[in-house]
Amino acid sequence: MTAVELRRLTRKDLAQHAKRGRIDGWHGMKKDELVKALLNQQRKERRRRRNGDASKSRPTNGTNGSHSENGDDLSANGRTPVAASRSNGHSGNGASRNRDLSSGFQTSNGQATDRVEVHSDDAYWIHVKWSFTKATISRAEAALGIDWHRAVPVIRVFDVTAGDEEGTDCRTQVGDIVIHGNVDHWHVPIEHPEKTYSIHIGYRTPNGRFHALAHSPAIQTPQPGAKGAVDRSWKRDTKRAKPQQRNGHGANGAPRANLARRNGDTVNGGAPVDRDFPFYVDAELIVHGSTHPHASLTLLGEPVQLTKDGRFSLRFALPNGRQVIPAVTVTPSGEEQHTIVLAIERVTREMAPQPTDELY
Repeated sequence: MTAVELRRLTRKDLAQHAKRGRIDGWHGMKKDELVKALLNQQRKERRRRRNGDASKSRPTNGTNGSHSENGDDLSANGRTPVAASRSNGHSGNGASRNRDLSSGFQTSNGQATDRVEVHSDDAYWIHVKWSFTKATISRAEAALGIDWHRAVPVIRVFDVTAGDEEGTDCRTQVGDIVIHGNVDHWHVPIEHPEKTYSIHIGYRTPNGRFHALAHSPAIQTPQPGAKGAVDRSWKRDTKRAKPQQRNGHGANGAPRANLARRNGDTVNGGAPVDRDFPFYVDAELIVHGSTHPHASLTLLGEPVQLTKDGRFSLRFALPNGRQVIPAVTVTPSGEEQHTIVLAIERVTREMAPQPTDELY
Protein backbone atom coordinates (compact mmCIF):
# COMPACT_ATOMS: atom_id res chain seq x y z
CA MET A 1 0.00 0.00 0.00
CA THR A 2 1.15 3.53 -0.72
CA ALA A 3 1.59 6.22 1.91
CA VAL A 4 -1.58 7.95 0.69
CA GLU A 5 -3.59 4.73 0.98
CA LEU A 6 -2.26 4.06 4.48
CA ARG A 7 -3.12 7.57 5.68
CA ARG A 8 -6.72 7.06 4.54
CA LEU A 9 -7.10 4.18 6.99
CA THR A 10 -8.18 4.65 10.59
CA ARG A 11 -5.72 4.09 13.42
CA LYS A 12 -7.55 0.88 14.30
CA ASP A 13 -7.07 -0.50 10.78
CA LEU A 14 -3.41 0.53 10.80
CA ALA A 15 -2.96 -1.15 14.17
CA GLN A 16 -4.40 -4.38 12.79
CA HIS A 17 -1.95 -4.25 9.86
CA ALA A 18 0.92 -3.61 12.28
CA LYS A 19 -0.21 -6.48 14.50
CA ARG A 20 -0.32 -8.88 11.54
CA GLY A 21 3.08 -7.61 10.44
CA ARG A 22 4.48 -8.21 13.94
CA ILE A 23 5.72 -4.65 14.30
CA ASP A 24 7.20 -4.13 17.74
CA GLY A 25 5.56 -1.47 19.92
CA TRP A 26 2.48 -0.95 17.72
CA HIS A 27 0.26 -0.69 20.83
CA GLY A 28 1.63 2.71 21.82
CA MET A 29 2.03 4.18 18.32
CA LYS A 30 -0.07 7.03 17.03
CA LYS A 31 -1.47 7.07 13.50
CA ASP A 32 1.51 8.82 11.88
CA GLU A 33 3.92 6.47 13.64
CA LEU A 34 1.96 3.43 12.45
CA VAL A 35 2.04 4.71 8.86
CA LYS A 36 5.80 5.24 9.07
CA ALA A 37 6.39 1.81 10.61
CA LEU A 38 4.29 0.06 7.94
CA LEU A 39 6.08 1.92 5.14
CA ASN A 40 9.45 0.96 6.61
CA GLN A 41 8.34 -2.65 6.79
CA GLN A 42 7.26 -2.57 3.14
CA ARG A 43 10.61 -1.12 2.09
CA LYS A 44 12.48 -3.84 3.98
CA GLU A 45 10.31 -6.50 2.37
CA ARG A 46 10.94 -5.12 -1.13
CA ARG A 47 14.68 -4.96 -0.42
CA ARG A 48 14.65 -8.54 0.82
CA ARG A 49 12.87 -9.68 -2.32
CA ARG A 50 15.33 -7.83 -4.57
CA ASN A 51 18.34 -9.28 -2.82
CA GLY A 52 16.85 -12.75 -2.78
CA ASP A 53 17.12 -15.32 -0.05
CA ALA A 54 19.47 -18.24 -0.48
CA SER A 55 17.33 -20.37 1.76
CA LYS A 56 14.45 -20.13 -0.72
CA SER A 57 16.44 -21.99 -3.34
CA ARG A 58 17.89 -24.68 -1.08
CA PRO A 59 17.24 -25.89 2.47
CA THR A 60 19.93 -24.89 4.95
CA ASN A 61 21.41 -27.18 7.58
CA GLY A 62 19.09 -27.69 10.51
CA THR A 63 15.89 -26.81 8.64
CA ASN A 64 13.45 -28.74 6.48
CA GLY A 65 13.29 -26.10 3.76
CA SER A 66 9.65 -25.35 4.46
CA HIS A 67 8.08 -21.93 3.98
CA SER A 68 5.26 -20.07 5.59
CA GLU A 69 2.19 -19.08 3.59
CA ASN A 70 3.40 -15.52 3.07
CA GLY A 71 6.73 -16.68 1.67
CA ASP A 72 8.90 -16.05 4.73
CA ASP A 73 11.37 -18.79 5.55
CA LEU A 74 10.77 -20.81 8.68
CA SER A 75 13.62 -21.27 11.11
CA ALA A 76 14.49 -24.57 12.74
CA ASN A 77 11.91 -24.10 15.49
CA GLY A 78 9.13 -23.23 13.07
CA ARG A 79 9.08 -19.48 13.67
CA THR A 80 9.56 -16.86 11.02
CA PRO A 81 12.89 -14.99 11.13
CA VAL A 82 11.07 -11.91 12.42
CA ALA A 83 9.56 -13.79 15.33
CA ALA A 84 12.80 -15.59 16.08
CA SER A 85 14.77 -12.36 16.19
CA ARG A 86 12.21 -10.82 18.51
CA SER A 87 12.58 -13.68 20.98
CA ASN A 88 16.29 -13.10 21.54
CA GLY A 89 16.14 -9.34 21.56
CA HIS A 90 17.69 -8.74 18.12
CA SER A 91 14.68 -7.31 16.31
CA GLY A 92 16.43 -4.43 14.61
CA ASN A 93 15.24 -0.87 14.89
CA GLY A 94 11.98 -1.89 16.58
CA ALA A 95 13.73 -3.59 19.49
CA SER A 96 16.22 -0.74 19.83
CA ARG A 97 13.38 1.75 19.98
CA ASN A 98 11.58 -0.31 22.60
CA ARG A 99 14.73 -0.39 24.75
CA ASP A 100 15.42 3.33 24.43
CA LEU A 101 13.94 5.16 27.43
CA SER A 102 15.57 8.50 26.59
CA SER A 103 12.33 10.06 25.37
CA GLY A 104 10.65 12.04 28.12
CA PHE A 105 9.53 15.51 29.07
CA GLN A 106 11.71 18.58 29.19
CA THR A 107 12.17 21.31 31.73
CA SER A 108 11.26 24.91 31.00
CA ASN A 109 14.72 25.64 29.56
CA GLY A 110 14.38 22.79 27.08
CA GLN A 111 17.03 20.60 28.74
CA ALA A 112 16.37 16.90 29.21
CA THR A 113 16.99 15.54 32.69
CA ASP A 114 17.23 12.18 34.45
CA ARG A 115 14.38 11.71 36.88
CA VAL A 116 11.77 9.30 38.17
CA GLU A 117 8.62 10.78 39.70
CA VAL A 118 5.76 9.00 41.40
CA HIS A 119 2.20 9.93 42.23
CA SER A 120 -0.49 7.88 43.95
CA ASP A 121 -4.09 9.04 43.70
CA ASP A 122 -5.45 5.58 44.44
CA ALA A 123 -4.71 3.01 47.11
CA TYR A 124 -3.92 0.35 44.51
CA TRP A 125 -2.06 2.28 41.81
CA ILE A 126 1.14 4.32 41.55
CA HIS A 127 1.61 6.57 38.53
CA VAL A 128 5.28 6.66 37.48
CA LYS A 129 6.83 9.27 35.16
CA TRP A 130 10.43 9.23 33.96
CA SER A 131 12.89 11.13 31.83
CA PHE A 132 16.39 10.01 30.80
CA THR A 133 19.04 11.56 28.58
CA LYS A 134 20.67 9.80 25.66
CA ALA A 135 23.95 9.81 27.57
CA THR A 136 22.38 7.86 30.44
CA ILE A 137 21.06 5.18 28.08
CA SER A 138 24.45 4.99 26.34
CA ARG A 139 26.16 4.41 29.69
CA ALA A 140 23.71 1.61 30.44
CA GLU A 141 24.45 0.02 27.06
CA ALA A 142 28.19 0.18 27.75
CA ALA A 143 27.76 -1.25 31.25
CA LEU A 144 25.67 -4.20 30.07
CA GLY A 145 27.94 -5.00 27.12
CA ILE A 146 26.75 -7.97 25.11
CA ASP A 147 23.75 -8.39 27.45
CA TRP A 148 22.36 -5.06 26.20
CA HIS A 149 20.82 -6.69 23.14
CA ARG A 150 18.83 -9.08 25.31
CA ALA A 151 17.98 -6.66 28.10
CA VAL A 152 14.47 -5.32 28.62
CA PRO A 153 13.51 -2.08 30.40
CA VAL A 154 11.57 -2.71 33.59
CA ILE A 155 10.02 -0.92 36.53
CA ARG A 156 11.21 -2.64 39.71
CA VAL A 157 9.02 -2.08 42.77
CA PHE A 158 10.47 -2.24 46.29
CA ASP A 159 8.56 -2.27 49.56
CA VAL A 160 10.54 0.07 51.83
CA THR A 161 8.03 0.31 54.66
CA ALA A 162 10.66 -0.99 57.09
CA GLY A 163 13.05 1.91 56.50
CA ASP A 164 14.70 4.31 54.07
CA GLU A 165 14.57 3.33 50.41
CA GLU A 166 18.36 3.71 50.17
CA GLY A 167 18.99 0.84 52.59
CA THR A 168 19.38 -2.45 50.77
CA ASP A 169 18.89 -4.37 54.02
CA CYS A 170 15.43 -2.94 54.70
CA ARG A 171 13.74 -3.18 51.33
CA THR A 172 11.85 -6.05 49.78
CA GLN A 173 11.52 -6.54 46.05
CA VAL A 174 7.84 -6.73 45.12
CA GLY A 175 8.20 -7.43 41.40
CA ASP A 176 9.14 -6.20 37.93
CA ILE A 177 6.95 -4.70 35.22
CA VAL A 178 8.29 -4.77 31.66
CA ILE A 179 7.94 -1.40 29.90
CA HIS A 180 9.06 0.00 26.55
CA GLY A 181 10.48 3.15 25.03
CA ASN A 182 7.32 4.40 23.36
CA VAL A 183 6.01 6.01 26.55
CA ASP A 184 7.32 8.12 29.42
CA HIS A 185 4.93 7.08 32.19
CA TRP A 186 3.21 3.96 33.50
CA HIS A 187 0.53 2.94 36.00
CA VAL A 188 1.87 0.35 38.45
CA PRO A 189 -0.61 -1.90 40.30
CA ILE A 190 -0.12 -2.23 44.06
CA GLU A 191 -1.58 -5.17 45.96
CA HIS A 192 -1.05 -3.89 49.52
CA PRO A 193 -2.11 -0.29 50.19
CA GLU A 194 -0.92 1.93 53.04
CA LYS A 195 2.67 0.79 52.55
CA THR A 196 5.73 2.73 51.42
CA TYR A 197 7.28 1.92 48.06
CA SER A 198 10.28 2.93 45.98
CA ILE A 199 10.25 2.67 42.20
CA HIS A 200 13.46 1.79 40.36
CA ILE A 201 13.74 1.93 36.56
CA GLY A 202 16.46 0.05 34.71
CA TYR A 203 17.32 -2.87 32.45
CA ARG A 204 16.98 -6.56 33.30
CA THR A 205 18.92 -9.25 31.46
CA PRO A 206 17.82 -12.87 30.95
CA ASN A 207 20.40 -14.02 33.52
CA GLY A 208 18.76 -11.86 36.21
CA ARG A 209 21.19 -8.94 36.18
CA PHE A 210 19.59 -5.55 36.85
CA HIS A 211 21.18 -2.24 35.84
CA ALA A 212 19.35 0.64 37.53
CA LEU A 213 19.07 4.02 35.82
CA ALA A 214 17.39 5.92 38.66
CA HIS A 215 14.85 5.51 41.43
CA SER A 216 12.01 7.57 42.81
CA PRO A 217 11.54 9.08 46.25
CA ALA A 218 9.69 6.82 48.65
CA ILE A 219 5.93 7.15 48.42
CA GLN A 220 3.19 5.78 50.65
CA THR A 221 -0.05 4.73 49.00
CA PRO A 222 -3.17 6.12 50.68
CA GLN A 223 -5.89 4.25 52.46
CA PRO A 224 -8.62 2.93 50.17
CA GLY A 225 -10.92 5.84 49.39
CA ALA A 226 -8.50 8.49 50.65
CA LYS A 227 -6.98 11.31 48.61
CA GLY A 228 -3.75 10.31 46.93
CA ALA A 229 -0.15 11.18 47.71
CA VAL A 230 2.37 12.92 45.49
CA ASP A 231 6.11 13.29 45.86
CA ARG A 232 7.57 16.79 46.11
CA SER A 233 9.31 16.75 42.75
CA TRP A 234 6.01 15.95 41.03
CA LYS A 235 4.35 19.00 42.60
CA ARG A 236 7.31 21.20 41.80
CA ASP A 237 7.55 20.27 38.14
CA THR A 238 3.94 19.87 37.02
CA LYS A 239 3.73 23.60 36.31
CA ARG A 240 6.73 23.65 34.04
CA ALA A 241 6.95 20.13 32.63
CA LYS A 242 5.07 19.32 29.48
CA PRO A 243 4.68 16.11 27.48
CA GLN A 244 7.17 15.68 24.67
CA GLN A 245 6.10 13.77 21.58
CA ARG A 246 8.79 11.79 19.78
CA ASN A 247 8.44 13.91 16.63
CA GLY A 248 7.85 17.18 18.48
CA HIS A 249 4.37 17.56 17.03
CA GLY A 250 0.94 18.09 18.49
CA ALA A 251 -2.14 15.92 18.37
CA ASN A 252 -3.00 16.76 14.76
CA GLY A 253 0.56 16.64 13.45
CA ALA A 254 1.12 20.39 13.69
CA PRO A 255 4.33 21.56 15.39
CA ARG A 256 3.55 22.85 18.85
CA ALA A 257 5.35 26.13 18.24
CA ASN A 258 2.96 26.85 15.37
CA LEU A 259 -0.30 25.97 17.11
CA ALA A 260 -0.94 29.50 18.33
CA ARG A 261 -0.44 31.09 14.92
CA ARG A 262 -1.86 28.51 12.52
CA ASN A 263 -4.68 30.90 11.58
CA GLY A 264 -2.34 33.75 10.67
CA ASP A 265 0.43 35.90 12.05
CA THR A 266 -1.91 38.57 13.38
CA VAL A 267 -5.28 38.65 15.06
CA ASN A 268 -7.90 40.47 12.98
CA GLY A 269 -5.06 42.24 11.20
CA GLY A 270 -4.09 44.02 14.41
CA ALA A 271 -1.70 43.05 17.17
CA PRO A 272 0.78 40.32 16.19
CA VAL A 273 0.39 36.89 17.73
CA ASP A 274 3.12 35.89 20.15
CA ARG A 275 5.03 33.40 18.01
CA ASP A 276 6.77 31.85 20.99
CA PHE A 277 3.67 31.39 23.14
CA PRO A 278 3.45 27.68 24.08
CA PHE A 279 0.05 26.05 24.20
CA TYR A 280 -0.37 22.31 23.82
CA VAL A 281 -3.20 20.03 24.91
CA ASP A 282 -3.33 16.27 24.47
CA ALA A 283 -5.24 13.38 25.97
CA GLU A 284 -4.66 9.73 26.68
CA LEU A 285 -7.00 6.92 27.62
CA ILE A 286 -6.59 4.62 30.61
CA VAL A 287 -8.80 1.54 30.61
CA HIS A 288 -9.04 -0.28 33.93
CA GLY A 289 -11.33 -2.79 35.54
CA SER A 290 -11.48 -6.17 37.22
CA THR A 291 -12.65 -9.71 36.61
CA HIS A 292 -12.14 -13.17 38.10
CA PRO A 293 -8.45 -13.61 38.98
CA HIS A 294 -8.25 -16.87 37.03
CA ALA A 295 -10.18 -15.69 33.97
CA SER A 296 -8.48 -14.90 30.66
CA LEU A 297 -8.87 -11.35 29.36
CA THR A 298 -8.12 -9.70 26.01
CA LEU A 299 -8.34 -6.05 24.93
CA LEU A 300 -8.22 -5.33 21.20
CA GLY A 301 -7.47 -9.01 20.74
CA GLU A 302 -4.32 -8.91 22.87
CA PRO A 303 -4.00 -10.85 26.16
CA VAL A 304 -3.96 -8.76 29.34
CA GLN A 305 -2.17 -9.74 32.53
CA LEU A 306 -4.30 -9.63 35.67
CA THR A 307 -3.20 -8.92 39.21
CA LYS A 308 -3.74 -11.53 41.90
CA ASP A 309 -7.16 -10.07 42.69
CA GLY A 310 -8.20 -9.80 39.03
CA ARG A 311 -7.54 -6.09 38.41
CA PHE A 312 -6.02 -4.62 35.24
CA SER A 313 -5.11 -1.24 33.77
CA LEU A 314 -3.83 -0.29 30.31
CA ARG A 315 -2.87 3.00 28.70
CA PHE A 316 -3.82 3.87 25.12
CA ALA A 317 -3.19 6.77 22.79
CA LEU A 318 -6.35 8.80 22.16
CA PRO A 319 -6.22 10.40 18.70
CA ASN A 320 -9.06 12.39 17.23
CA GLY A 321 -11.94 10.28 16.04
CA ARG A 322 -13.94 7.34 17.31
CA GLN A 323 -12.19 4.45 19.02
CA VAL A 324 -13.81 1.07 19.70
CA ILE A 325 -12.13 -1.12 22.33
CA PRO A 326 -13.62 -4.57 22.91
CA ALA A 327 -12.80 -6.28 26.21
CA VAL A 328 -13.42 -10.02 26.21
CA THR A 329 -13.04 -12.33 29.19
CA VAL A 330 -13.46 -16.10 29.35
CA THR A 331 -14.45 -17.76 32.61
CA PRO A 332 -11.89 -20.04 34.31
CA SER A 333 -13.91 -23.08 33.25
CA GLY A 334 -13.82 -21.92 29.63
CA GLU A 335 -17.58 -22.38 29.30
CA GLU A 336 -18.61 -18.71 29.00
CA GLN A 337 -17.36 -15.60 27.28
CA HIS A 338 -18.28 -12.09 28.42
CA THR A 339 -17.75 -8.99 26.29
CA ILE A 340 -17.80 -5.26 27.08
CA VAL A 341 -17.25 -2.78 24.25
CA LEU A 342 -15.98 0.73 24.94
CA ALA A 343 -16.80 3.30 22.24
CA ILE A 344 -14.95 6.57 22.79
CA GLU A 345 -14.82 9.63 20.58
CA ARG A 346 -12.35 12.49 20.82
CA VAL A 347 -12.97 15.83 19.11
CA THR A 348 -10.29 18.51 19.40
CA ARG A 349 -10.96 22.05 18.19
CA GLU A 350 -8.40 24.82 18.08
CA MET A 351 -9.99 28.26 18.22
CA ALA A 352 -8.51 31.35 16.62
CA PRO A 353 -6.58 33.56 19.06
CA GLN A 354 -8.37 36.72 20.20
CA PRO A 355 -7.13 39.95 21.78
CA THR A 356 -8.22 40.05 25.39
CA ASP A 357 -9.59 43.61 25.02
CA GLU A 358 -12.23 42.24 22.61
CA LEU A 359 -13.49 39.63 25.05
CA TYR A 360 -15.13 42.05 27.49
